Amino acid sequence: VKAYGFLPTEHNAYDALEHLFKRYTAESDKFGYEFKDPLKSPQLAAKYQLKEGQITVVLTRGAGETEAHATLSEVSEEALTKALLKLNNVGIQKVYFLVGHGEWTLTAPPPGPDGQPSLTSMSELKTNLVQEGYAPEELNLSQSNLIPKDASLVVIAGPRSKFFDAELALLGSYLDQGGRVIYFAEPGGETGLDGVLMKNGVQLDNGLLADAKLNPHEPYVIVSTPDFYRAHEITRI
Repeated sequence: VKAYGFLPTEHNAYDALEHLFKRYTAESDKFGYEFKDPLKSPQLAAKYQLKEGQITVVLTRGAGETEAHATLSEVSEEALTKALLKLNNVGIQKVYFLVGHGEWTLTAPPPGPDGQPSLTSMSELKTNLVQEGYAPEELNLSQSNLIPKDASLVVIAGPRSKFFDAELALLGSYLDQGGRVIYFAEPGGETGLDGVLMKNGVQLDNGLLADAKLNPHEPYVIVSTPDFYRAHEITRI
């Protein structure tokens, strides 16, 4: 595990954090650390999606596409220990993306004629999930005939065709047992999911969403930013 302390040397918490890092280093030769000034290392801060000048600690393990990281909610011994435990569980929490009904892909297709990336790809979300320690996989219910017991979350992203009765039964049973589903609905899609959704208190209304405040140039593309939409139970896994 490599720890990055994102704070300048003149910060009042610098000495205490360095002392904490040294204690962990003394206990294990698998723990290392490095201090980075967030203002002088903007690319590294951007890699871990930190706000400008954010003071925090990021723990990393692995490299490249297999690298996972955890960001501390506060700089303390308790938060550092929790983050280490989270990294220790990398790959255990599975996130399954359903396929077989025209869903958005986990791999990024080539850019369109205008050079813009596709809006029907979940590749960036997949990358972020891997970095946060989750294991995203595709799942075709008509072939598997089950939702694996290790599913922490099932994602239904933009299906265009109707689900079979057996698939609806699997989803209903999974939700009845406390499972979690995120559903990205495409307009006009006849998926047959209404019954499963209604049973769990969700109803999709006909209509269009527009966001002229955050995205005035393309108001029908809804923009979500960390500063505007705060942490909510629906986004926690």
